Amino acid sequence: MSFAKHPLLNEVPEELFYREADSASAYCRSQIERYRQKGRAETNGESELKSRIALLLSSGTIKKDRWQVEALVPARALCPLDVKFYCFYGRVALVMEVQRYPELQYNWYGANGDRVTTGLDEGLEFEGDGITPQEIEAVAKITLEIPAPFIRVDFLRSEDGHLIFGEFTPRPGEFHKFNSMTDSSLGREYNAAVARLNDDILTGKSFTTFSAMTAKTGSGF
Repeated sequence: MSFAKHPLLNEVPEELFYREADSASAYCRSQIERYRQKGRAETNGESELKSRIALLLSSGTIKKDRWQVEALVPARALCPLDVKFYCFYGRVALVMEVQRYPELQYNWYGANGDRVTTGLDEGLEFEGDGITPQEIEAVAKITLEIPAPFIRVDFLRSEDGHLIFGEFTPRPGEFHKFNSMTDSSLGREYNAAVARLNDDILTGKSFTTFSAMTAKTGSGF
């Protein structure tokens, strides 16, 4: 693997973010040539980073030696907070907030922004920034433009507190690890979302924004 093949690495002296093709591994690169794998140990310099990635490839942790380079969102720490909204066609049911530096920690929030226990990541909570009602409302509105009963909408929290859009995730992992109460609640949310979506489709709603976006990218569900 060689980062030097990418022109950004030679021409732009700014902080960067490397994401492996299947998002199994990702690294934050600081201006002083220190790399930190998301939620894991820090490396000093590109040579050490390449050695670590070679081990991950040989062990099968990383499946493909393909990477994309993104601008690193400025944050109060080396890596910004991840904020992931679990959404059910017009409703936000659950939000996960992830701190990856200096150690991996998690917070979970319910639809009203209060902290909840999900059975995941217990004992790994941190102070966090929390979620505002305005953010929950804005994300819920976005999902009404997507013809799917469930979608996770992922953001990064910038140093000035704004949410920077990352990606839509239709099939997040570790869903089988929720406790029974959370699992039941999300199941009810899903069923209700299916009913709302079917009603909108039967009454003629057209998802023009979604159709236009997926036509450009060739993607969809």
